[in-house]
Amino acid sequence: MKKYWEPMPEGGYIPIPNSNEIMYWLRSGLMPEGKNFHPCAAIIKKDGNEQEKIKFLELAEEALMQLSKMDKPVTTFAQILRALVQDEDIYEYEFGVFFMLYAHFQRQYKIEDHKEQKNTREKMLKIIELEKEDSMLSKKWMLKKYKRNGKELTEPLPVYIRNTIVHHGTNAGNQFTSEELGMAIYFLRQTLRNPRIINSFKNP
Repeated sequence: MKKYWEPMPEGGYIPIPNSNEIMYWLRSGLMPEGKNFHPCAAIIKKDGNEQEKIKFLELAEEALMQLSKMDKPVTTFAQILRALVQDEDIYEYEFGVFFMLYAHFQRQYKIEDHKEQKNTREKMLKIIELEKEDSMLSKKWMLKKYKRNGKELTEPLPVYIRNTIVHHGTNAGNQFTSEELGMAIYFLRQTLRNPRIINSFKNP
């Protein structure tokens, strides 16, 4: 029988002294012994909706426990839940999802380290080239011009976004929208899950 432990026995929430806020320790409840747990503190304003937000987090803790059993990214999910009750934009957390999927893509398609950028770009372009015109993974949606040193290079959208984030300090002229980030995440998920795409590249 598995042993379970309570990462934060006191749990719950506490009012923050001399403020109009409550601190809620978002935890995953009972977890199998040996599992890592990173507590996430949500700061909730007393705006008349604090009890509804606390109830939401209490319900969410069961989902966190289930995620931990499935070896899924508990910490990322907890951060998103925290952002929701703090009325923050969760856009920044999509960056973490994007880079995680980008790394998975490189592993799944056996991208060599010393030719990482070149091979990632070429593999994505091949996938896009095989897509039908009405597909969300086609050229119409998945290609964007990246500006560098006065020149333009047509890049797969995930590569464009990766370069825009990494080189923002030197190439600040390149921008993307939250919708484009969502499309790039969709592309990466499909290339990792869609059997038709995966089977086409089993023997690159």
